[in-house]
Amino acid sequence: MTSPEPTLVFPPFPKMTWDKFLEQWKFEEDFSSGVHRGSVEVFLKMNGPIPTDAQISAYEYLNANEAAVAEAVLTALYKEYRLNYPNSYWDMPKITKKAQLLELELLSEPQIVILPEEERGTAYIFYDFDSWDEEHGHGVKLHKRRVLKVGGVADVL
Repeated sequence: MTSPEPTLVFPPFPKMTWDKFLEQWKFEEDFSSGVHRGSVEVFLKMNGPIPTDAQISAYEYLNANEAAVAEAVLTALYKEYRLNYPNSYWDMPKITKKAQLLELELLSEPQIVILPEEERGTAYIFYDFDSWDEEHGHGVKLHKRRVLKVGGVADVL
């Protein structure tokens, strides 16, 4: 008989379960804007036993400003796509509007990671799009809605 997954209840976060593989707490969040489009896995990467005030601040900011954050992520990915991918070795369709990115499978099932690192009392947030580049992943790191870096997961984190 397998033991139940450990859980953590720490408001304002929903009930979280432990991801053994990633060694992070996770939960589902329903979003309605842009790159989110429905239920999204959110991970909480922690350096200690409980979330920091900065991580709580980042979570609350994301929920209160979901559309603006999603727009910042989409804009950053569109610039990255237009700059790099039409000339890459991948067979990628040409797009002329950022809304077209939402039609591609590249942005399906994003994961959000609330990182332990912070700036001015709010933790950084990382959007991970494994479907963009299965081998290296592709992501966007933000502070609130300010994009800090876009690219392969190893480069961005």
